[in-house]
Amino acid sequence: MIIQLDFDGTVVNFNYPSIGRLNVGCIEVVKALFNAGHHIYLNTYRANISEEALAEALNFLEVHEIISMLSGINPQKKIPPAWNPDESIKNGELFIDDDSEGIPLKWDHTGKMKMVDWRVVKSQLIQKNIIY
Repeated sequence: MIIQLDFDGTVVNFNYPSIGRLNVGCIEVVKALFNAGHHIYLNTYRANISEEALAEALNFLEVHEIISMLSGINPQKKIPPAWNPDESIKNGELFIDDDSEGIPLKWDHTGKMKMVDWRVVKSQLIQKNIIY
């Protein structure tokens, strides 16, 4: 399956134009997706904004050893559909993105912004046999 992975609000808490803090649980789930044979693509608005903004995200992913698990980087962000793992299985493409309507979210450390709740996402992906 193709996994479209967002950056701000998903891998890190939203703090654009700066890089936010690593979202707890992200690396564990991305590794599980990679180890299950899925193809992971970075799908971020940073690619739409500037090469510099994208480079900052890629540097962060390299430092946290996520970059080697990516199959590619989308040159423009694809708009994510609503969160529905069953439909994603049928379509062969799953978007993990804080902009996906219905994706599990939690408050970030500031209490001002929401971001992907990787603990709940992990549970749902295990339940649907997307990861093990």
